[in-house]
Amino acid sequence: MDAVLDAFRTGDGVPYADYGTDLHEGQARFTRPMFDELLAGEWLPGCPEVHGRLLADPLPEGPRRRDRHGRRLDRGGVATPGRERAR
Repeated sequence: MDAVLDAFRTGDGVPYADYGTDLHEGQARFTRPMFDELLAGEWLPGCPEVHGRLLADPLPEGPRRRDRHGRRLDRGGVATPGRERAR
């Protein structure tokens, strides 16, 4: 906090790395839903060759067939609401 106050007083900056793990993890949790939505909904469809390849080659069966929330994925690699979660 002292570095932030000093930066405010002097007009200098505080390196991102100096803010620590709590800020980094908090920012990651805050921005991840937006990033996930943009990646799947806009960025990948904006690259037709990459998007088509990803849709044509579904994930293998087994433990990798779940998303980061533990939801089962369909053959296209999309989590379906209401699917059973991993324990």
